[in-house]
Amino acid sequence: MLSGFDPTSSLLDILPLLAFNFGPAVAAKTGAAKLPSCNDAKNNRNRFFQQLPGLTSVASQLNVPTNFIVGLSSYESGWLDNHNFALHNLWGLTNAGGNNLNFSSFQAGNTYFVNNVGPYIQGAQRLSAFFSGLKNEGYNSANPAYWTTLQNRISKIPMWEAACGVK
Repeated sequence: MLSGFDPTSSLLDILPLLAFNFGPAVAAKTGAAKLPSCNDAKNNRNRFFQQLPGLTSVASQLNVPTNFIVGLSSYESGWLDNHNFALHNLWGLTNAGGNNLNFSSFQAGNTYFVNNVGPYIQGAQRLSAFFSGLKNEGYNSANPAYWTTLQNRISKIPMWEAACGVK
């Protein structure tokens, strides 16, 4: 049985569980696919995963699966690209859709996220509830492909953690 599987879950809710339970580990055992390189010309995933303790803390404070938080943050920050790294902004948070917010530290950005976005996603154990909370908060209402892209990112977090030697 899938770890964390609830028989009443929708497909949207179990896709990240399928990736977690059958993704990189099965590929490694069967030789079906090799893990990608952790970093590439566009993404410094090692730098992003250095923030995993803070992201795990955010997930714990909000009682949300860590992969949901890590997936959202990795997507919104572009794997903590140079721009968001300089701003200490792991969340793609902006001033009403304008310029990205600048925080004094990653902890300050995480605290802002917990206090301002957290109430909308608190306790979301299913991806559908997590997405609903983000939508209610006003997260990325302009891009119609946003939710599909974010779902895909969340489902691949275990693979990237394995590729980067995180777990």
